[in-house]
Amino acid sequence: MSRGFVRNSRKKFAAASILALLVLTGSVFGFKNSQASSDITARNDDTLAAVSKLVVLPEDEKPSITSVIDKTKVGQPFLQNAENGDQVLLYLQSGKAIVYRPSTNKIVNMGPLEVPKPRVFIRDGRSGEIPEDFSEKISGTGEFVVTSQDKSAKQDYAETVIVDVSGGRPDAAKKLSTLLGIKIIELPKTETRPDADVLVIVGND
Repeated sequence: MSRGFVRNSRKKFAAASILALLVLTGSVFGFKNSQASSDITARNDDTLAAVSKLVVLPEDEKPSITSVIDKTKVGQPFLQNAENGDQVLLYLQSGKAIVYRPSTNKIVNMGPLEVPKPRVFIRDGRSGEIPEDFSEKISGTGEFVVTSQDKSAKQDYAETVIVDVSGGRPDAAKKLSTLLGIKIIELPKTETRPDADVLVIVGND
């Protein structure tokens, strides 16, 4: 193990800390930025290659990777010893977080990641009313939180669909897709992006 590990490595990120981290730091892996997407992908590949030589990483999962831009604005205990330029790897499915310092090629900190339940927004895209038990079916699993619902600008969706609106929770979208037996699509141009991880547009099926 690297000597860069700190003694509080077993502390967990709270849900609010994760959100604050992503807001206060740089580009998140998978974020669609047409001008720099190739550069971001290359940088993340280099980071993963370097970190994999220092510690065993979760298999079959690509992490969200973001950079510490201003260490003075990051108050999470997990990032106490972070410096500007450090890379933070968040494995949402495996529940692991790693702070890596490219300048010294060392692991600064790593520990368990407490992942918040995915937030689901329900949108009515049908001519009738959404079945009352639809929301309960989702929240009743104990794995999702239904935040709110509204009416779509169009009510002619032939079938119910799911959209990964956050771009960072494909695991949640896939799990909900399996639960409801409906397909995942890209966000339609006619729809606004809600403040949630997953959008369910209820159709006329």
